[in-house]
Amino acid sequence: LALGCGETAQLTATTTPADVINNAIAWTTSDDAVALVSDGEVTAVGMGTATITATTSNGMAASCNVTVNAMEAETFDDFALAASTIIANSEADKVDVTSEEAEANEFLSARLIVRDDGAGIDYASLGAAAVVKGDDGVSVLQFATSEAAEAACASLSSAEHVSWAEPDRYVFVEEDDAPVMKTSSGSPFFSWGVEQMGADKLAASLAPSADSIFVAIVDTGVADHPMLDGRIASGGYDFVSNDDNPTDEQGHGTHVAGTVVDCTPDLDAMILPVRVLNAKGRGTSSQIALGIRYAVEHRASVINLSLGGCESSYLHEAVMDAVEQGVVVVAAAGNEEDDTADYCPAHVEEAIVVSAINEDGCRASFSNYGSSVDVAAPGVQIESCIPGGEYQIKNGTSMAAPHVSAAAAMLKLKYPSYTPAQIEQALKWCAVDLGAEGRDDEYGYGLPDLSKFVDAEPSIEPTGVSLSRESAELEVGQSLVLPVTVEPADADDASVEWATSDPSVATVS
Repeated sequence: LALGCGETAQLTATTTPADVINNAIAWTTSDDAVALVSDGEVTAVGMGTATITATTSNGMAASCNVTVNAMEAETFDDFALAASTIIANSEADKVDVTSEEAEANEFLSARLIVRDDGAGIDYASLGAAAVVKGDDGVSVLQFATSEAAEAACASLSSAEHVSWAEPDRYVFVEEDDAPVMKTSSGSPFFSWGVEQMGADKLAASLAPSADSIFVAIVDTGVADHPMLDGRIASGGYDFVSNDDNPTDEQGHGTHVAGTVVDCTPDLDAMILPVRVLNAKGRGTSSQIALGIRYAVEHRASVINLSLGGCESSYLHEAVMDAVEQGVVVVAAAGNEEDDTADYCPAHVEEAIVVSAINEDGCRASFSNYGSSVDVAAPGVQIESCIPGGEYQIKNGTSMAAPHVSAAAAMLKLKYPSYTPAQIEQALKWCAVDLGAEGRDDEYGYGLPDLSKFVDAEPSIEPTGVSLSRESAELEVGQSLVLPVTVEPADADDASVEWATSDPSVATVS
């Protein structure tokens, strides 16, 4: 039997004679790093050869040799399943890892993510134990040790047909300090941020929509909770356990989802749970990128990323692809009290990056800052739901981000044709300035005041400008007209100013 990494096949055992009294079969594998077996179902987990044996109760046996090769996935679903299977079966991922350990060794997962041009690179020659090749030029390679992965990465980084090669880094939830247990407060809203941001006023002003809007919580999953009744959409996925039951085993994702629901009372803003972080709140860049792509392909209009890690080309590309396909991506700035430039997805300019403030309107001591920060939101002493029907207070930019995801969802309901750039501009338009005058690295444009949308329309600022050509050759005395395009087309002020770098060569009017 030949299989690709992550593929499965069913083996059937036949006992003779047919009327044998005890025909129980015991299934075994000679190498569980290559193939696993359960009731005859074989799962390929790593490249190599393994022998699957079926043994009767009296010792009669039959066997099948299974050869596992690199899998070439033809669809995203096949690639996601195979990549998730590789991760789930990796010995490195079965060990508890702290964020400090992950930062000290970026190759700790012993796994690489590689983008190539399809030239047919022999990854097996690099010593990869398991490989799955995606439909978009990205491959996931599992190695036995972090040292082997690091050596392969160095080799691939200079290879002719490779765009980039990087370790599959660990990523963690973005919450700060130990949470405080608390029962329901009984107030109209659990988070003080709902009224602080005017989310309640905007929600009350929106007429019920005939269409649902989906907010993907790419996180630890979402658990059933009375606060979330009727608000969890079907069709979520678990990239940790590889099934369609993304139940939260950690609590973080449920808390984040609760804040989105808290900010959107009586609206049809549905939560799409996508589990990419395990019970310890840890995942990898590849799992998160898969979760983002899954959310895009399953109706999400807004994606909330309350998580953070180091730079990742794969994760960066996933965020960019989502935005290009019209999905608003909201990312937590991070809790390292550091510059967002060093963290992904917090450094991605096209995402809406959110820092955290306390009830006094000051940046939370743990919150990251930087040029990518767009707005600030409540992230200290935020109460929301957790698994088990209970409530909890948490701190973190993880708690700030869902306030803005909820805001983005309501703006999409109010202005369905708005692009992600226009949603971002609208949030900046309504923001109340905090900190230094004007935009700054701690608060971005400030705290969104959504009540402004009840009686006023946002001004639409230009997001891009282009000319009809980049170069031209003229003779002395000749003239040329350069058409200019301002984006978006409905910008309130589409005027431009023209200038020349050298009026002795060319003038412009």
